[in-house]
Parts: sequence; structure tokens; C-alpha cells
Amino acid sequence: MKTAAVRLAFALFAATLLCSCEKDKARDKWEDAKEKAGASDENAADVTAAGTWTGTSGKNGAKTVLVLTDKSGDVSGTVTWTGSESTNAVSVSGTRTARNAMLYVDGDWWRLAIKGDKMWGSGEDAKSHDSYNLSFVR
Repeated sequence: MKTAAVRLAFALFAATLLCSCEKDKARDKWEDAKEKAGASDENAADVTAAGTWTGTSGKNGAKTVLVLTDKSGDVSGTVTWTGSESTNAVSVSGTRTARNAMLYVDGDWWRLAIKGDKMWGSGEDAKSHDSYNLSFVR
């Protein structure tokens, strides 16, 4: 009887250690992923959305130029789309928290991540609620 109790106690102790190790591994993987994605708040003071960004947006990958100012996380500026037939420019407003920006662009919401001179994310069409990719460099 004592042997069974000792075995049970040992099994419970081993399971606790294993569970703790698995939680540590999962936490380490999460921290590594955040660091690679630039989601860490370290050096967040160095992050800004300010500047001229060029890239693509929308379902058709329209050439897009963003000219933004960033005053302590309050973002504003203009976005210009250049198509084969016309150019369209609208105002932009939004916020930046650490490495993440949320911009309101002509009725659409753009959710962006900033890492160095790259900014990417997705937008949501205000009318159809369809999502589309965004990709910019400064």
C-alpha cells in the first residue's frame, strides 16, 4: 500500500514539473515570436509612424503613398492612391501605441505593425467589410 502511495506521489510530482516546463517553453516561444515580430515594447520610444511611406493597399494592390506625422502617438496626414486612370488623396487620422498603429482612412480602418522602416497589416473596407493587405516601406 505504501509503495502505491509513493508511486502516486512521485507521479504527481513529475507531472507538476513537466507541466511547469511546458508552460515555460510555451512562454519562451511566445516571447520569441513577439520579439521577431517587433511587438515588444522595448525601445518603443524609437518607434514612429512619421514619414513618407510607399507601398500597396487594397484588393487590387494600388500604389499608395502615405505622408504621416506622429505627435506622441497621435497620427495624421494624407494617403494618395495612384491608379492607371486617376489619383485620389484623402486625409488620415489615427493613433500609434508602441509598434502598432490604427488609422482611419476614408471610412476604412487600417491596423498596422511598425518595425524599423517597414509597416504592414490589414485594412477593412467600410462598405463591404472585406479585408485587404497593406505593405509599406519608409
